[in-house]
Amino acid sequence: MHELFPVLGGVVVGFLASLLRPFLRLGFTVLLSVVLGRAATVLSGEFRIGWEYLLLDVPLVAGAAVAADAVIRTTIPARLRTPGHVPRSRASRRWRMWGTGTAPTPFWRRGFGILIASR
Repeated sequence: MHELFPVLGGVVVGFLASLLRPFLRLGFTVLLSVVLGRAATVLSGEFRIGWEYLLLDVPLVAGAAVAADAVIRTTIPARLRTPGHVPRSRASRRWRMWGTGTAPTPFWRRGFGILIASR
């Protein structure tokens, strides 16, 4: 039961790392693995016996983070993991198939731009 916090913390770190750019992923994972590993050692009270439990909790968090990141990145496509992704509608795909570029923006998405004088 004491190892539940490091594993769940590692899963959260892995999920957050999968949202980051590749050059930030390693540093973020290492930093949070050390922080959460130390927190797990202190919260479980293992530090009273000895600090060598820190050497078990940090790799446990890091391993869970790497496993969660690998699972997320292999099961969820990259276009869905990027923040701000808006799936294309069927209409825009249809316009692209016809070779006319992108679909024209409907008037309700343009806002009040047509009422304001052009810049």
